[in-house]
Amino acid sequence: MGTFDRGLVAIYSLAVSAALVFSVLVYLGWDPVIRLADDILQQKQALLTGTGLLFLVGIRLLWASVFNRKQQKPVKHAIVEENALGQVKVSLQAVESLVHKVVSQKPGIKEVKPKVLYDAENIGLEIKMLVAPDLSIPEMSKEIQQEVQDKILDVIGIRIDTIKIAVENIVTTKPRVE
Repeated sequence: MGTFDRGLVAIYSLAVSAALVFSVLVYLGWDPVIRLADDILQQKQALLTGTGLLFLVGIRLLWASVFNRKQQKPVKHAIVEENALGQVKVSLQAVESLVHKVVSQKPGIKEVKPKVLYDAENIGLEIKMLVAPDLSIPEMSKEIQQEVQDKILDVIGIRIDTIKIAVENIVTTKPRVE
């Protein structure tokens, strides 16, 4: 639902709520409201216009809710291969999943958040992670970069131009007390 429809829902809800409160007060017999109701009922044109307007807004909102086209983000793809039969595409989410699997299997890696960075010519990776304190971060980073590069080339068939490693934190795991 767009902004316009949400605004209509708000106005429609307020109008219907006001009409409901007005009807309850008439039913309870509150004199000022009964006189106001008599005045409104005397003005047939205004009553018909208000009722018709509420009906049209209700139909519009019903149409918007029934025929609401869910706007999903398009799946972004990396072109892997182009041949005579067409293109082979792999989603960037699939690349991120593969990177997550490769990196999280390394000992000492506690959490992995891969992100594919791409433009028209280049595909890169940014891998954010939490590591254990007993790792050599420069050595571990080189190993991860090489393993990720090799695995993506083997499985998907694309060469990653840059692989950035960002160690967000060094975490210590507390031993369990039994």
